Amino acid sequence: MFSAQSHPSFKKQPEGEDVVWRYMDLARFISLLQNESLFFTRVDLMDDQWEGHLDDFSFQNVAGSSDQQGVQDRIYNFINCWNLSAVESVAMWQLYQKEGRGVAIKSAWSDLIGSITSPFEIHGAMIDYIDYDATRIPFQDNQYNRFMYKRLSFEHEHEVRLVHWAYSNAGVGWTPGEYGNVGKWTTPGAAPPGVNVSVDLRRLIKCVVLAPETPTWIIDVVTSEIAKYGFGFKIATSDLSRRPLG
Repeated sequence: MFSAQSHPSFKKQPEGEDVVWRYMDLARFISLLQNESLFFTRVDLMDDQWEGHLDDFSFQNVAGSSDQQGVQDRIYNFINCWNLSAVESVAMWQLYQKEGRGVAIKSAWSDLIGSITSPFEIHGAMIDYIDYDATRIPFQDNQYNRFMYKRLSFEHEHEVRLVHWAYSNAGVGWTPGEYGNVGKWTTPGAAPPGVNVSVDLRRLIKCVVLAPETPTWIIDVVTSEIAKYGFGFKIATSDLSRRPLG
């Protein structure tokens, strides 16, 4: 469930009807339909190696040279990322799809957080983009803060992020043997690469948008898979595929 409790790390939330997008490849989309869940990736496995890390000053002068707490926090926290934008993003298509083999889920912030049916406690808000050489990340009294900042170079993502701290839900909704004993996740090898957070797809998905220049066979696959799992989502072609008149 999405936590409605006020939390200092998650105050910058979008308005309810603000449009959010999740860009993904075809395989991830089919997995979404099959599992009816969003995949939250373990922080230390994200592509950006700065995820969950502090600025250099805080690391050297406050956290200590090892920042052991940060090591553990990156193992115990899982994130799911969305793009906050009224329109499609060329940059996001280029990042998350290749040769027209991608889709984007279009939703609204209120429907995204309202669609979460998992018993896991989920938080979420917009990311703050900062200059890591000039801004200090406050972290000593709040372990979530380190996951809500990114470098200015990623500002084009306009990211709104959902965060799940696994340790806060130890024993709640965890299937024995599937994730193991959360309390023993002391090393990266002991923790799963991600967790599935169940959602109501009928509330979540307002439209499935196909990538620019999507080939016909991909359209057929997407249409077939949606029907196969009993859904009737609206399918639209990317507005970026539209040609000018004349």
